[in-house]
Amino acid sequence: MDVSVIIVNYNTKQLTKDCINSIIEKTTGVTYEIILIDNASTDGSVELFSQNTNIRFLPQSQNLGFGKANNVGIQAAKGKYVFFLNSDTYLCNNALKLFFDFYENCDKNIGAIGCLLKDKNLKRTHSFADFPRIGQVLLARFINPLYKLFGNTYNTLDNDSLIKDTPFKVDYVTGADIFIRKSLLDEYGAFDPEFFMYFEETEMQHRLTKAGYPSYILPTPEIVHLEGGSIKKTNKRNIRKMMMVQRSQFLYFKKTASRFSYILFRIMFFFMRIPFILFASLTKQEKKEYLRLLIS
Repeated sequence: MDVSVIIVNYNTKQLTKDCINSIIEKTTGVTYEIILIDNASTDGSVELFSQNTNIRFLPQSQNLGFGKANNVGIQAAKGKYVFFLNSDTYLCNNALKLFFDFYENCDKNIGAIGCLLKDKNLKRTHSFADFPRIGQVLLARFINPLYKLFGNTYNTLDNDSLIKDTPFKVDYVTGADIFIRKSLLDEYGAFDPEFFMYFEETEMQHRLTKAGYPSYILPTPEIVHLEGGSIKKTNKRNIRKMMMVQRSQFLYFKKTASRFSYILFRIMFFFMRIPFILFASLTKQEKKEYLRLLIS
């Protein structure tokens, strides 16, 4: 088996169905399997995908989150390579073959590889970034309000100066499309189970890069990422996501930065967020939960 495609589904039945169909339609020249892990969906996903003979369906009794669910898929994978693919993506060309050929013919140590993702309008969207750094995060928190005054955002993702027509090295590939040799995951570990969602792919690639296996972007595979297409954009949902991201960011720095830097970061971050707690349009309960997160 050449490639094990691992998809995690949580109440994204139609998106996941479209994703699977695109893999089957576009993939030739490699042997592959599709492993679908369902995180206790309630939208009819279990009933639909349990009947699909084109996939290996692994329903879970609870929502394991992104990393843990993918780890379940790794344990079941038979492929030489593993391809982590978000359920809200679809392939536009023979991406599996292109990733596979690059890895097979590359004569240097490589870790995770991904591509330049496109959004629903076929314009380039978030695909890679530098590893987060404490100083950068604090600076962004300070500068972002100033940028917003002019209708802009301080962006630290997808450095355009790195993009080439040939494969190029990056710090990390976004978790929407990660192609990697399974033996690397067996040796250095896959997704850290302490992360429920967000930053798990960043921490994993940080580990691999330290071990001498950096990440790369290939310009030739074409994949559309309908980022957030399954999320209803309500204020309550946005607050929940913000706290989830923040919790994972804290965990990432706890694992990758020095103890002194981490403690200093938490103290500075706490004081920088006081205005948000005081003036943001949050309920008292939401403010209490966020404050609890900041001092945890």
